[in-house]
Amino acid sequence: MENCDNCLSNLPDVILENIFSTITADDLYFKVRLTSRFFAKYLSSQSPYWALRNRRYKSFTPLNTGKEVDKDFQARVAIKVERIFNAFNDINGYKKIVRRPHNATISVSKIFKPFQDRTFFITGSRDRSIYLQDFEPYRYLDNDDDGNDIETTYIKVENAHEGWISAICFKDNYILSNGWDSTLKIWSLSNTGLETITSMKGTSAYLDCAVDGETIYCCGYEKAIAMFDFRDRLKLTNRLFLHSHSILKVLTERGSNYLYSVGGDESIALFDKRNMKIVCTKKIQDPTYCVSLYNESLYISNSDGSIDYMERNTLDKIGNVWIDDDAHDIEIKNMSIDDGYIAYSRNHINDLRVYTFCNTPKLVAQFPSSTSICSFDIKNGDVVFSEGSAQLHGYLCK
Repeated sequence: MENCDNCLSNLPDVILENIFSTITADDLYFKVRLTSRFFAKYLSSQSPYWALRNRRYKSFTPLNTGKEVDKDFQARVAIKVERIFNAFNDINGYKKIVRRPHNATISVSKIFKPFQDRTFFITGSRDRSIYLQDFEPYRYLDNDDDGNDIETTYIKVENAHEGWISAICFKDNYILSNGWDSTLKIWSLSNTGLETITSMKGTSAYLDCAVDGETIYCCGYEKAIAMFDFRDRLKLTNRLFLHSHSILKVLTERGSNYLYSVGGDESIALFDKRNMKIVCTKKIQDPTYCVSLYNESLYISNSDGSIDYMERNTLDKIGNVWIDDDAHDIEIKNMSIDDGYIAYSRNHINDLRVYTFCNTPKLVAQFPSSTSICSFDIKNGDVVFSEGSAQLHGYLCK
């Protein structure tokens, strides 16, 4: 248009902000942003608009952990949080699926998306089996359509381990699992099912695992973290003795120089991968053993229901967060933190809840459960969690 007097780009910012507030962050970023140079600039991932949007509509101000916030952080927050919020508050926003794939408690539930058009829910159980099913074909079905006529990839590996399955994680398109049989396995998804690529027998039961680069970290009852080389058929490269008791959890992030571990000796250890030395250890008061690692900072659940957060790459507490739900004084049993939000379940409370994670947390979504939640995962708005009854609940974001 030669005459731009009536162009949207000439409107005052406050008017633009009000107009944009009626459009989802998803549509703004992935559609509107691509329509013109003006919108490409105004809605770029580093635009100050996203911080304003988050503050104005969700009172979102990120916690200060001593790390400079990424320039595209606020855009990621708006997209991820609104995706969950909008789906939850739309009667047709989520496609709910319930399955009972195991005969015993499901100890780990994960969302695995190796390809754009596949969304797998994968679980490991105390019945020693691994279950995997592609639920992508169910995503856009009506709520009352159970999809019985849909053909989809369904795999169940009986006796995948010789003991309870403790943890599942991913390396590229490979699936890693370990368990109480002190075995670490690497699986590949093929046309014929899940195939074991290689495995390694340890010295005692494994309880958790983590991956960074080509290194796999496993912890358990042997009071050490075992380091395995993914490239060399799981060759044992080192054992890190960080605790005086069994090690319950091991945490690291992709590309991070640091490794965290939680021990049954009621302590947390911080380890530097570069010089292979312990940086520091810290005693946990009234331990719940529920921790989460996000953006180089460790978060620890307290028995009074609150969450402590540490300064980046240290064990120095710099703050405390209360989530003011209807059970705020009950300890958090499971939690996972992502850009702008926390998903968690409390002890003996039968809900999976999602709140904005900031100085003043606000409810984003709440997924009901009939029994206590044992494990869960949340990714790109999709949610999966398991109950003590061995039921698996999935919510696919439409």
